[in-house]
Amino acid sequence: MFGFTSFCMLGSLILGFAAWLLPVVGYVWAHRGRHWRRCSVASFVLCAASLQLQLEASANWARGEDVAALLDCCHAQAVAGRLMLAVALILNFLLVLVLEPPAQRRR
Repeated sequence: MFGFTSFCMLGSLILGFAAWLLPVVGYVWAHRGRHWRRCSVASFVLCAASLQLQLEASANWARGEDVAALLDCCHAQAVAGRLMLAVALILNFLLVLVLEPPAQRRR
């Protein structure tokens, strides 16, 4: 039913959304007195894992010599990867900007 490539793409999508959700969770945690920096670090880890799964899907198409699928999805994967990384960076930057006291940002 699902092949390795489908698993990689679905996993990448789930990890990407989780990477976007963690800065929001970090913001909520900060107001409850928890360590919000862990959420920021975990967000980048999930973003990297998501990008790795996209690369694995492309490598699987290349190993299977499915050039048509590789050419069809190459541009879409690049755009999705850039978008995921940009949104994760912006959300984490805003998290640090909102929660980090100004005196500590100058160091």
